[in-house]
Amino acid sequence: MTQKRGAAAEDDPGGDSHVAPGGVSKVFATYYARLFPAAFHKGVGRIAYHFSGFPGWEGWLVYSELEPCRAPSDYSSRVSLHNLGESGTASKVARVARAGSFLAFLLKQARGIDLLNLYDLRPETYLAAFLYRVLNPTGTSFIKLDMDQRAVDMLLADEKTPQQRINEWLLPRCRVDFVTVETRQIEVQVRDWFELRGIPVHRVPIGFTYSGPFDIERTMGQKERLIVSVGRLGTRQKHNELLVDAICQLPAEVVTGWQVVFIGPGASQFAAWVAERTAQHPHAGAVIEVIDAIRDREELYDWYRRARVFCLTSRWESFCTVLAEALYFGCYLISTRVGAAADLTADGADGRLVEVEDGAALAQALGEVMTASPETLEAAALRCHERVKREFDWERICRELLAAAGQPSSARPWHATACALHGSSR
Repeated sequence: MTQKRGAAAEDDPGGDSHVAPGGVSKVFATYYARLFPAAFHKGVGRIAYHFSGFPGWEGWLVYSELEPCRAPSDYSSRVSLHNLGESGTASKVARVARAGSFLAFLLKQARGIDLLNLYDLRPETYLAAFLYRVLNPTGTSFIKLDMDQRAVDMLLADEKTPQQRINEWLLPRCRVDFVTVETRQIEVQVRDWFELRGIPVHRVPIGFTYSGPFDIERTMGQKERLIVSVGRLGTRQKHNELLVDAICQLPAEVVTGWQVVFIGPGASQFAAWVAERTAQHPHAGAVIEVIDAIRDREELYDWYRRARVFCLTSRWESFCTVLAEALYFGCYLISTRVGAAADLTADGADGRLVEVEDGAALAQALGEVMTASPETLEAAALRCHERVKREFDWERICRELLAAAGQPSSARPWHATACALHGSSR
């Protein structure tokens, strides 16, 4: 089902042709095989959204649904949505079906797409890139790797499975123009591997842009003794248990007066685990609260505004969007050394980074931060806020992506002008 920008959904899988509204001459399209509701607020959805703000460009999001996804109204009014149906399971049969749907879409639409964003190093990705180049020789395609450290280790390993060797053989032959990574560390690790195969690597981080009114100085003056952690609760990746255990290790006099709030899906099961874990540590149980996922973005942002500290305990991340969100709203960061934590904090100079699974180091960092003067935390948090505005703004990121693709970005997007006219902080 295709939903064109500003139009109602149509029963036309893929469509025959796209007549861009308002004389739009170029199209940026992202394809994502297993879309989930939060993806509209992550890199998957935001790049197409911000491309639609560039004069002469329109953003498309082409996807199969992992679960029913209803785009926010401001998103569907600005981005052309092309729903190829349910994505099914993670089985090979479902993967083949998804790939077939997208290839059928490309057969109809490839000639109208100027810049194509694909995801992941998979045979179906290489086939899509190759078909796109055959159908549209003047178009540009790139693969957004979305790589965490586990994927890097597999890529660079000396011993490869037969499937990995096939992938390595296919990659330089699919005629993709470049690949992108999210962090400086991953860029350094994989650049030589890709360039040896003739494929340029560009760092394109995940961004965060807030167009509403926001006064950082006023917000900093209203911070509470509150630590928040946002993400899927109780999963192996997020390792939320590490933060609970660290709070249990701290003396009662340190944690008393603070509040530690976990926000995310899986709340009820994780809350039960927390109650059991803190039964012998009542001082920790008294300050920990578990809240279910918050769908309303402004409500979530209010938690960031209130929180003095944001804590991430993940075992792995490619970027981690919530880091940029929390730091924009003035949180001081304590994090395991994953994703963009180092990039956002000047390698820990403006926050506290600990090694993955190091509970003792996390407890020490928490204790020192919770007893530090608010002025010390505020100074570091303000530097991070300015860094997010300066280096992780979506408009800047999309312009750098255009430069990597060799495409002119034209004038300022209309939304930037609108923000300036309304005097809002971005």
